[in-house]
Amino acid sequence: MKRILVVIAIISLTFKGLAQEDNFKNFVLGLKFAPSIDWMQPNTRDYKSDGVVMKYSYGLMGDIMIGGSGHYYITVGLQFKNAGGKLTYDNMIDYDNDDIFEFANVSRKYSASYISIPVAFKLKTAQFDRFTFFGVFGIDNAIRTKAVANDEYKLTNATIKLEKININKDVHLFKESILLGAGLEYTISGNTKAFTGINFYNGFTDMLKGSNQLHDVEENAINRSVELVLGISF
Repeated sequence: MKRILVVIAIISLTFKGLAQEDNFKNFVLGLKFAPSIDWMQPNTRDYKSDGVVMKYSYGLMGDIMIGGSGHYYITVGLQFKNAGGKLTYDNMIDYDNDDIFEFANVSRKYSASYISIPVAFKLKTAQFDRFTFFGVFGIDNAIRTKAVANDEYKLTNATIKLEKININKDVHLFKESILLGAGLEYTISGNTKAFTGINFYNGFTDMLKGSNQLHDVEENAINRSVELVLGISF
């Protein structure tokens, strides 16, 4: 965690220094926090989505102006993102590691942490009074740092619950998503602005790489999320 905070501090100071140079006066640095609703869409036979989960992300965002009109920007970021969802499926499990496998209906809640590097185009309108509206389109590149699951196994004569199971080996290291968003900025004073918006992340790479012993198939699912962005830029 200390290393992560050091990285954020270094990047923040670097961006601030760049913004003070004449050639980079059109660079804007922002901080964001975004609660989200996540779900998973399975692509494996007999797997079903089992609802949504609440997650969040936070980090740095930077806008780099393209041209001099003030309408076109490239947005880049470094954020720490939590993603997940819930699936149900049937499998053969060994819940107490005694090499005895039993049939079970499994309800699994996934929770994965990522370092996320979004890169997108941002289009801004002219300013109306203190408000500016914008749209965002790009790609979110995420690198997994940790993945855990909470499981509920419905056996023939019992129900067993296990929490915080390490599933790093069952979750891909990289996750790619299309990023679509829209929002508005409010000028507080000078270059200081508050911003809010809605982002939709549509995953297009498989999140899972585990296997199902009952059906003898590989697990596949994509992650999707909708987040409410809250932030400030300067």
